[in-house]
Amino acid sequence: MCFAKEEDRRHLVTWPDPKRRKWKGKLLKELREACDRTDVSEPMIQILVDGLYHELDDCQMENTTSHPDNLQQLIAEQNNIGWDQLLYSRFTLQWTVKQYRHLVNSKIEVTRKNSGTGWIRMLIKIIWTNINLVWIERNLVRHGKDEEEKREKERTQCISEITV
Repeated sequence: MCFAKEEDRRHLVTWPDPKRRKWKGKLLKELREACDRTDVSEPMIQILVDGLYHELDDCQMENTTSHPDNLQQLIAEQNNIGWDQLLYSRFTLQWTVKQYRHLVNSKIEVTRKNSGTGWIRMLIKIIWTNINLVWIERNLVRHGKDEEEKREKERTQCISEITV
């Protein structure tokens, strides 16, 4: 259980609880699988997964120059707005530009699901669905799963406030 007095959005997704680590793995796996289904290039998938992995571990993505030159602008732009912004639906436009170019260059049919806003919308839905799950879990841990546990947590909170 976390006893942090101040919780913010960042704390919600970076707190190193075993359940959150499991959640992080599930999120990254779902994103990878969705990208595989929509013909995203392996280097772009790796950048997405690496960026979020490091963000959720509360550290910076390292060795970004090892990624292909044609994706360096994407990395630079996402670095500028922050990798945490992916959690709030803020993807640099380079994601859609690079995905579209990859599809055209690879002679893959461009559809609503594998390009542009449709593709990004799918990623956002996966991210938000998973954030909602961690939020629900956080509330159960913080406030209790049943009435008895809720009363006990309220009692504990009241005692800690009185003794401070």
